[in-house]
Amino acid sequence: MSFPKFDGIRSFDSWIVGQEIGDYRILSPIGSGGMSSIYKAENRHQRVVFKFLRPGPNPNIEEDRLRFEQEAQALQRVDHPNVVDFYENGEFHNIPYIIMPFLDGWNLQEVLQKQHRLPYEKALYLTYELCQGLAAIHTEKIIHRDIKPENVMIVRGGGIKIVDLGIARHGDAQITAKGQLVATLAYSSPEHIQGNPLTERSDLFSVGAMLYYMISGEQPFAGQTTASTLYNVISRDPKDITSFVPDLPDDVCQLIKKLVNKDAEKRFASAYTVARECQRIRSTNGFGSATRLDIFLAEIDSVAGHNIAGKYPFVFVRHDIITGEQTSSDATTFAPLICAPKAEGNDTEKYSLGRGDENRIVIPVRTVSRCHAWIIGSDEQGYFIRDSGSTNGTYVNGEKANGAVRLTSEDVLTFGPEPSYVFYCGDDLLRLEKSLLGR
Repeated sequence: MSFPKFDGIRSFDSWIVGQEIGDYRILSPIGSGGMSSIYKAENRHQRVVFKFLRPGPNPNIEEDRLRFEQEAQALQRVDHPNVVDFYENGEFHNIPYIIMPFLDGWNLQEVLQKQHRLPYEKALYLTYELCQGLAAIHTEKIIHRDIKPENVMIVRGGGIKIVDLGIARHGDAQITAKGQLVATLAYSSPEHIQGNPLTERSDLFSVGAMLYYMISGEQPFAGQTTASTLYNVISRDPKDITSFVPDLPDDVCQLIKKLVNKDAEKRFASAYTVARECQRIRSTNGFGSATRLDIFLAEIDSVAGHNIAGKYPFVFVRHDIITGEQTSSDATTFAPLICAPKAEGNDTEKYSLGRGDENRIVIPVRTVSRCHAWIIGSDEQGYFIRDSGSTNGTYVNGEKANGAVRLTSEDVLTFGPEPSYVFYCGDDLLRLEKSLLGR
């Protein structure tokens, strides 16, 4: 196989799509960043993402290669539900790549472009999960350095994943070119812009800028020019957020002010402390501890009204949510699972269910097999599920699923000894939303 010279993203796209790397086949481009291009790929078992260091003319290629290798090393060390998983890395024709799970969802910037701003309780929930992931990153002595909405994925089914550790720094490592600021200016801390040493609190400044943006719909430091943005970050306090949200609770205002303090020593000491404060504020204001309910309701808002191939999306909901017996201490208390069929008649795409992040429907429980079952089709009355040979079996209304079993609204599914989920589709999905909102 000849190795062509690349003069841009488009020529690399045309060459790499269709290539086979190991047992994976590159399917299509997803997007590109400052130094990398991202592609969807699959093998017989799963869909994944390949992230390549983009080839072509590049005067900073050695620095970018070091940064890319550093990202792979950082991902290998961090293991947390709110940080994107690492599968493997390698080179293809001397082009470095990283393989990660394919995340079905939206980045936070896409969400904010559609919704403009979020209710503060939902913004606090997202910040809670973001800081849980950041705490795990910081535990490994890694500073992310580029926390921004584009690098926070809201995964379909609930929860967030921090992505793109491409400019993360471990210990005293410093590979950013002299005078070059790689992070997005509007979310960078003053010490980052001024070239001073960075700490965990530098990432927390970025968290505060994002929280302000989620609640107000306005970036706190963005100016009309690069120079004005730099000045705002270093010298100017953001506009009082209550001018956008007059009834915002004072403890939310104080949380944001402390996060975006120009003096790093006056910010919170750790991401874990910020996560705990988000929980406290939610609870104090009557929203309870952080759960996945907010994101679930947002997903229903976005998809339940759209009829696809004559059928609404379907959802699995933990049985204890329906009965009202959930406990806020259970990290998997609310794991809604929304999917939509393809538009070609009964030829519904197969959706895998299991514990592994590579599944379209993730059930993060130890008794669930890595790939536990499949949604294999649909007709006028409902959908069909089939066990994939799991260790603990799949049960529908107490009966073991041998072969393809029909699913209709309010069927109870159990994956091994636990957990139990209730299946909803069609108009029953909207009825479920109203029921949960009424609590």
